[in-house]
Amino acid sequence: MRKESLMNRISNRPLENLFHPSLNYNHPVLVASHRWKIVSDQLKDLLGNDVYRQWFENITAMYITNNVLILRVRDRMSCTWITSHYQDLVDVLLSFQDQQLTCFMTTEDDLPLRPLDYLEFSGAVS
Repeated sequence: MRKESLMNRISNRPLENLFHPSLNYNHPVLVASHRWKIVSDQLKDLLGNDVYRQWFENITAMYITNNVLILRVRDRMSCTWITSHYQDLVDVLLSFQDQQLTCFMTTEDDLPLRPLDYLEFSGAVS
């Protein structure tokens, strides 16, 4: 599927609940989860249940930092496959929420900081 046709297909759909009034937009973990939920639903729609279940169902949004959504993938093979085959698609879908937003996929073993460490470091948790 070409990027232009994908953009046309997605841009004609409303982004429901893009900005939920009760969401704390200063909390990097909550915002990451919210943004990934939207993209995840779109991926399921575009790719179908089988592909979605195989590659995307077990991805967890960790946090957002410097306009990068950090996603945890179950293993290195899946991480490599998703990055090489679906990174552009995920970035296009994220760009509908924020044109500067991109994602980085990693495994639990490769995460530089655990989410709690990040929150404590950033001052979000006291």
